[in-house]
Amino acid sequence: MDHRGNLRDSAWRYAEFGYPVFPCAPGTKRPLTEHGHLDATTDPEQIERWWRRQPNANVAIATGRLVVIDVDAESTWLTDNPDRALELAIAPLSLTANDGRQYVFRQPPDKAWRNTTGRIAPHVDTRADGGYIVVPPSVLAGGKAYRWAEGMALDDPPESLPEPPPWLSEQLDTLSTHGHTLAHVAADSPESNRIPSGQRNATLARLAGTMRRVGMSQSEILAALQRANAERCQPPLDDREVEQIAGSVARYAPDEVSVALVENHFAQDFGKEKKTDEGIHFEGITSRELNENDYELNYLIDGLLVRGQPGIIAGPKKTLKTNISIDLALSRSHAGLFLGRFNVLEAVRVGVMSGESGAATIQETARRISKAKNWSLEFFENVVWCFDVPQLNQAEHISALREFITGHELDVLILDPTYLMMMGLGQDAGNLFVVGEYLKSLNELAQATGSTPLLCHHLKKGVADPYEPAL
Repeated sequence: MDHRGNLRDSAWRYAEFGYPVFPCAPGTKRPLTEHGHLDATTDPEQIERWWRRQPNANVAIATGRLVVIDVDAESTWLTDNPDRALELAIAPLSLTANDGRQYVFRQPPDKAWRNTTGRIAPHVDTRADGGYIVVPPSVLAGGKAYRWAEGMALDDPPESLPEPPPWLSEQLDTLSTHGHTLAHVAADSPESNRIPSGQRNATLARLAGTMRRVGMSQSEILAALQRANAERCQPPLDDREVEQIAGSVARYAPDEVSVALVENHFAQDFGKEKKTDEGIHFEGITSRELNENDYELNYLIDGLLVRGQPGIIAGPKKTLKTNISIDLALSRSHAGLFLGRFNVLEAVRVGVMSGESGAATIQETARRISKAKNWSLEFFENVVWCFDVPQLNQAEHISALREFITGHELDVLILDPTYLMMMGLGQDAGNLFVVGEYLKSLNELAQATGSTPLLCHHLKKGVADPYEPAL
C-alpha cells in the first residue's frame, strides 16, 4: 500500500483488505467517534462520511483478531538476540511517528490475547482484542508521519498475515492467563513512572516493604529492586545501596511489615539520600530540570485518571456519583468515551463493588447507561460486578479483596461508597489520622496487585450524619 496516498483513500484501502477502520482527530491518536475502536468498520459509505466531515483525520485500525507488537524507540528488546528480531520481520512493519516500530501479526483463532503495556519487556506494548493502532499515512503534531517500512506494507488481508513466532506466542499466552506480579509493579508495569533523585531510596524501600508483606524472599525482592533501579531511578542508585534496602526490609517477618509501613520505618531508614557533616541535605532541582526531566504518566482516561494513582469520585448525596462510576467502568472496559467527552485509549478489566445501591438499582443504571452508549449491557464483558464492599480494617477482608482483584485480573477497582468500608468510625470519619489507617491497607493492596482503586465518597453539609466527613 502506498503510504503517500491521502488519508481517506488509505482508509478505503485498509477496509478493502478487511481491516475495520475509524477516524482519529488530526494530529493525534484520539478517536473522533463516540465509541472509539468499537465503531470501526469496513463500510465504504461510512468511511466516506467520516472523512468528508474531517478530511485530515488520522486513520486507525481496530486490532481485534490481530496482535500488534509495539516497540518504542528507546527499547533495547532483542538487541542481544538478532535471530528472534529477524523472526519478527516476517510481519508488516509500521514505522511510527515517534520513531517506534509496530509489527502486525494475525492472532490465532483459538487465542484471546489482550492489550498489554510493558509486560513483554520495557517499552514494548501489545495491541490485540480491545485495542487499536494508528496507521500510515497518519501524521502526529509536529508533522511526523507514520509510514510502512520498504517492502513491509500492510498489503494482505488479515487471514493472510503471519502468526507470531512460537516463542512470542508462548509469552503472549502467559500474559493472557496471569495477572500482574510484584516484580512487574516494581519494575516494568504501566504505573512505573520515573523515580527522580531525592525519592529513590524511600520509593524502593516502600516497594520492598510491599513485596515482603506478601512473603517474598530477600533474593526475590533484590531482583525486582535491581530492575526498578536500573529502569526507573534517575540516576540509578549504587548497587550496594539497593542491596542494603533489600536486606534491611527482608529482616522483618511478613506479618511485621505492616507495622513498619505504618510507623514509616522505611522512609526513616532510607529516605535520606545525602548526608553532610551538618546533617540531612535535601536535594532540589531547577525549573529547567523539572521541564527537561523524563517523567511519565500513563493515563487510563486521557488527561483525567492516571494508572496506579488512587482517585475519588466525591460529592453530596444524590449527585449521580454511582451513575458516574458505572459510566466510568463501562467506558474503561471497552475503550469508549467517558461521559461522552474524555477519551479512553485502551480497554482494561474493571471491577465494581457496590454496597449501598443494591443489585436491582445497579442493574437498571448499567442497562440505561449501556443503552445510551448504543450497546447492550452483556457486551461489556470486561466489567465484574459485586454487591458488597470490604471492611478495610479487617485482614480477612483485605485478603479476600486481593483474591477478587487477582482472580479477575482487574486493572481498575471502583468501591462505592467509602463510608461502608469504615463502619464503626462515627465522628472519627472526619479525622484524617484515623481514616488514613483504613486507607493505607487499600493503597498497599493497589501497589501489590498493580490495580488502580477509585472510591465513591459521600460529602455532607453538616456533622450530624455518621461516617461522612463534613463538606
